[in-house]
Amino acid sequence: MHPRAVFRFTPEQYLDFEVKSVEKHEFFDGYILAMAGGNARHSATCGRAIIALAASLRGRPCAVLTSDMRVLVEATGLYTYPDVSVACPPKVIGKEEASTLVNPTLLVEVLSKDTAKYDRGEKLEHYQRVASVQGVLLVDIPARTVEVVARAAEGWTRAIYGLADAFALPGLDATVAVADFFDGIDLVPEAPVTAES
Repeated sequence: MHPRAVFRFTPEQYLDFEVKSVEKHEFFDGYILAMAGGNARHSATCGRAIIALAASLRGRPCAVLTSDMRVLVEATGLYTYPDVSVACPPKVIGKEEASTLVNPTLLVEVLSKDTAKYDRGEKLEHYQRVASVQGVLLVDIPARTVEVVARAAEGWTRAIYGLADAFALPGLDATVAVADFFDGIDLVPEAPVTAES
């Protein structure tokens, strides 16, 4: 659960604030919450995920979007920035702001120590309330795994795949190799290198 601030805002106030801010913020239940920053390895893994998904979806009318694309969970009012989003026709952008997607097909979160509990719990529950979402990928860098949470007739299924595996992208009629999410990331330091290092 995020710490709560003293003041509460409307969605319109949040969107106005966000346009002027150099940092990204989530918005939920009247509160504007700063998002945790990532390190170089997190950033590299997000980049690899984008490349892997784009390659798997080549030729299909779907867009693979970076974390600059804000997503609104209309059922709960959460505005957030997934690490990667996939949007397929019809793509619907929120009325209030041209950079808010309301019907993603697939969402990806690259886990970090600071966000793993939230991403696997409360945030995942928000994502599961989006009718268009067919799956959520939770990418675990230390474990080199991808957890696939997929919509199914009986609710939601969960499966964890390792480096030797490939898996079907929920609702997208395509597969991707787990190794593609982690290719080359060991060349990227986990923390900034300093003069003392």
